[in-house]
Amino acid sequence: MNTQTVNVGDICIYSYDDCENKSLTVVKVIEFLSEEIASVIFLDVLIDDSGNDFFNYLLESGKPMNVSLKYLKKCHGDFVPYK
Repeated sequence: MNTQTVNVGDICIYSYDDCENKSLTVVKVIEFLSEEIASVIFLDVLIDDSGNDFFNYLLESGKPMNVSLKYLKKCHGDFVPYK
């Protein structure tokens, strides 16, 4: 489980550090579904290595996705790497 404090409204980097998928996205947390799962919307997709352009689809559609908190890294201070 992610030990950092992530709150609804936070801007986070969503990426997989422990596998071959190199996707790198910027998301906004919109709600918590459990202590380990959050629902997010995509703000930017820097790399979509999903294999089927899924993250770009979610960005364009505005639809949310449920994610594990272990893959979220909260952006701090003035660092917000999206358009």
